[in-house]
Amino acid sequence: MSPAGVFGPVRFRAGARSQQGTLTERGGEKIMQPLFEQYRPSSWREVVGQDAALKQVHRVGCRGYAGRAWWLCGPAGTGKTTLARLIAAEVASDWHIHELDASEATPAALREIETSMATYGMGKGGKERYCPFGQKVAKALLKYQLRHRPKAIGNDSFFLGKEGHPLTANRVEKIIRDYGKRAGLGAYPHKFRHTSSVMYLRNGGDPFSLQKKLGHSSLQMTRHYSNLADSDVREKQHRVT
Repeated sequence: MSPAGVFGPVRFRAGARSQQGTLTERGGEKIMQPLFEQYRPSSWREVVGQDAALKQVHRVGCRGYAGRAWWLCGPAGTGKTTLARLIAAEVASDWHIHELDASEATPAALREIETSMATYGMGKGGKERYCPFGQKVAKALLKYQLRHRPKAIGNDSFFLGKEGHPLTANRVEKIIRDYGKRAGLGAYPHKFRHTSSVMYLRNGGDPFSLQKKLGHSSLQMTRHYSNLADSDVREKQHRVT
């Protein structure tokens, strides 16, 4: 039995097979493409001869593909890798999926993948924003998706209102301000951004990576947060001396 599994945006494959293929040219270099890769199904509709497996996968998938550990077993050549790739495609785009041989799926490799978790979004001025996040945030997002996220109505947004429509920026700001009032704080989105940036530098982060997170076009724009963090260091030094 040769296993292949999927966990979140990570695919594991059982190993490469030695079969006939066709010669293709990429970037001026000739590459042998195995026939099983050339004719591998790229959608659920193209999968044949796996009715029982498809039925089981879709039965579980109706409750959500993400947040599950999938274990696919069977002899070589029965479509385990194909199903694993299709399941992974339900969770993330190919750009954000890591594929490993089963022998490479060590705890250290999985930890490295966890530390690279991030999302991409559009910030001010239509600039793409890179937003890395840690395991605690990943668990919170997964909990929201599996337990609290309403059913989407005609959209693919992640954060939704009670009716299933996307949360607008104004609505998010109102929610944050309302919770801030309940806690007796003056809370608003930019204050979260400001506070998290200063805390990032206080805890050892560097201005260059912070610049990328904030989407600043120059380091000069990020210098303000660095100066605030430096003032904390000076204040603590004065207290000690």
